Amino acid sequence: MKARESVLTVLGKMARLVASPVEASDDKNGESSEVAQYQRVIHMLEVQNSRLQHALKQAGAVPELLRGQGSVSLVPVDTAPLTAGTSIQRRLMLTEGHNLGIKVGQSGVMGTALVGVVVQVTERAAELRLVTDPGFRIIGVVRGTKIEGITRGSAGDRMIFEVAADEKSTTQTPIEVGQDIMTAPRSTLCPIPSIIGRVVKVERFGALTRAEIVPAIEGRELKSVVILRPIKNKLKTKSITKEKRK
Repeated sequence: MKARESVLTVLGKMARLVASPVEASDDKNGESSEVAQYQRVIHMLEVQNSRLQHALKQAGAVPELLRGQGSVSLVPVDTAPLTAGTSIQRRLMLTEGHNLGIKVGQSGVMGTALVGVVVQVTERAAELRLVTDPGFRIIGVVRGTKIEGITRGSAGDRMIFEVAADEKSTTQTPIEVGQDIMTAPRSTLCPIPSIIGRVVKVERFGALTRAEIVPAIEGRELKSVVILRPIKNKLKTKSITKEKRK
């Protein structure tokens, strides 16, 4: 709404400038300078609008995933690298923070892919740890199966998915190259089902199966992400508070 009002104000002033008669050379120079200033403001607003539209377009698949997940809202945010000049990027800076309700522990996605998790927040900035960061951990599941394991970042630009077979089991865990690793339903880190990555290599060490996976999306290519912000159920909160008082 503020952006729209700014555009209308600028356009109104420009229209008055065009319609008013120009009598002196100094007036012409002054008005030309003012027009140029307004044109720069309009360009800035157009760029800002384009960036927001891009973020929403990239998140186009998210609303489909959110069906039945009424407790989550979407927060499109622009990003910037925190490790400029390095070949491997493991964290991103977000250009918004507490001002948009972003908090530590919230997930960042792009389309159907999990990007990372928020680890630091200030009033108007935040830091997102990417899934490739060695400190990243999440419970994953092989798509279309009930095979769960721990997915973690590694020292490179890939991830590791490890599954320990039941000691009583006589068969190895059936994980194959090409399968997708998703966020597990019981994971508390990501509130919606998202793709973590795809298996490119499988190794077995006795009861342990270790798969190397490529992230579903490369963090260093991102210009924006969508933060999944939980929505508190006020009615439920009030009900719980009343019961406690009783």
